[in-house]
Amino acid sequence: MEHEIAEFIESLKLKNASEHTIKGYATDLKEFKDGFPDKPVTAIGKKELTNFLAGLRRYGFDNSTANRKLSALRSFFKFLVEKGTIAKNPAANVKAPRKESKLPSFLTEESAEKLMDTENLSPRDRAILETLYGTGVRASELIGMNIGSLDFVNETVTVLGKGSKERKIPLTRTAIYVLKSYLANRNMMERDAPLFLNKYNQRLSQRGLQNIVNKHIRMVAELRRMSPHTLRHTYASVMLNKGCDLRTIQELLGHASIASTQIYTHLTTEKLKQAYKDGHPRA
Repeated sequence: MEHEIAEFIESLKLKNASEHTIKGYATDLKEFKDGFPDKPVTAIGKKELTNFLAGLRRYGFDNSTANRKLSALRSFFKFLVEKGTIAKNPAANVKAPRKESKLPSFLTEESAEKLMDTENLSPRDRAILETLYGTGVRASELIGMNIGSLDFVNETVTVLGKGSKERKIPLTRTAIYVLKSYLANRNMMERDAPLFLNKYNQRLSQRGLQNIVNKHIRMVAELRRMSPHTLRHTYASVMLNKGCDLRTIQELLGHASIASTQIYTHLTTEKLKQAYKDGHPRA
C-alpha cells in the first residue's frame, strides 16, 4: 500500500493542495496502512475501514478526528479508482461517525482586548495577534501570507483559503500600525517573501504559530482548548455581538456554507443565557 499512498500524495502536490492537507492525509494514510501491513489495497473493503474507525474510538479519538481520517481514505481510494487500480471505492458507503456538538473555544471581548494590550510583546508577536484577531483568518492562511498580500492603501489583506479560493479581508487601523512597525525592522521585503518568519528567517510553521498564540493566551485566560483558531472564533463572536449579519461573517471567514457560520449564534445564545441567570431574580 505504501507505493499507492506515495503516488496519491504526489498527485496532491501536483494539484497544489495546501501543505497542511498533504501532511494530514499522509499521516492518516500511514496510520491506516500500519493497521493492515500485509493487505494490498485490492483486498481492502468496507469491513477493514469500519474496523479502523472503531479502533480509533476505542483509543479515545473523537468523532471529528475519525471523520477527518475517513475523508482522507475516501480521497485516496477515489484516486485509485480513477487510476484503475481498484474497481470501486470501498470508503464511499462507509457511514461517517456523527460529529459531537462542541462549541468553539473563544475569548471574551474583555480578555481579547487584554491580550492585544499585553506589554513587552515582540513586534512580530504583536503583529500576529492583531492580524488574527482583526481579520479572523485561519492559521494556514496567516502563515501563507507574503509581504505582497498586504495592501495598506486599501487597508486589506489577501489570503488564500480552502480550495485555493482567494479573498480580501479588511485590516483594522491598529493591525496596519503594528504590521508597519514589524516590517520596519525586516530585511526581506520582496513581495513574495513570507510575512511572518521564525528565528531562522524562514516562514513560520503551524506549530510555531500555535506555540506563540497559546503562550500569550495563557497570560490572559484559562481555556481548556486553545489555538490560533481561538482568535478566529473570538473575531466571529465579537462581530456577531456587534450586530454584523451572518452572511457577511460567512464571507469574511471564507466559509463555503452558512451552516459553518451558524455555530457562532450558539455562542451568543449561551452569553444571553448567562446574562439572564446573573440578572433575573428567578433565574
